[in-house]
Amino acid sequence: EHLLPDITITVNFRTEQCNVKSKPIFLYGKYIKDKRGISQKGESCRDCKGKGCIFCDNHGIVSFDSVEGRISQFLYEKFETSQVKFTWIGGEDKTSLVLGNGRPFFAKLVSPKKRSVRLPKKSSLGEIMIHMLKRIDHIPNGSIHFKSKMNILLSTKNDISSNKLKKLKHLLTTHIKITDSDNKLHRKVIHKLNYKKNSLRSFTLELEADGGIPIKRFVEGVNVIPNLSSILGTQCYCKKFDINQIYLSK
Repeated sequence: EHLLPDITITVNFRTEQCNVKSKPIFLYGKYIKDKRGISQKGESCRDCKGKGCIFCDNHGIVSFDSVEGRISQFLYEKFETSQVKFTWIGGEDKTSLVLGNGRPFFAKLVSPKKRSVRLPKKSSLGEIMIHMLKRIDHIPNGSIHFKSKMNILLSTKNDISSNKLKKLKHLLTTHIKITDSDNKLHRKVIHKLNYKKNSLRSFTLELEADGGIPIKRFVEGVNVIPNLSSILGTQCYCKKFDINQIYLSK
């Protein structure tokens, strides 16, 4: 295959140097996180900003105590690849759980030395478990649409009444407008909503919504309109949120 070979060998006859690269491998899988305290993304190398260099052994990250690190380490050992680049389907907090069938992800293996690798149906990697791992032809281009089902535990600055909580149902009939760091506007939809009052200043919210809503900003009211703090007329705080299920849009 001349246009897309498995291996490319570049020889510099002047310096007598040879460079060998193999075609990348693309993977799709899901991970479940049933223990709190592990972040999704690893800390990027300060020298290369995540690109890969001699100081981070070309990995781009400096430790393996995150979801990204655990999966990367597993794939390094399986494929003897130099670097793993992830495309995440949404994200969660360090204190969040990821339950149900797990969060989907895509991985690009850069210059792997092994290509014919048998992938187990399930693999336990400490605090996380990956499953449904399989090879694919390519990672989809553009944004990947999905929905998330989640539980959010909230507290409020002032006492909140049951009548005020009923106002949350208005979220089902309006678009959530989100302004990102580039000042671009995004619109999201909440499809299902239920709530349970826990105390005078605490309640639990169950949502099924479009992926991409920044939960803490949505709760506290930072560049998200409408938000929970404005609807309830008091400052709200996100204590924690868990992902119960993720659905990829067809």
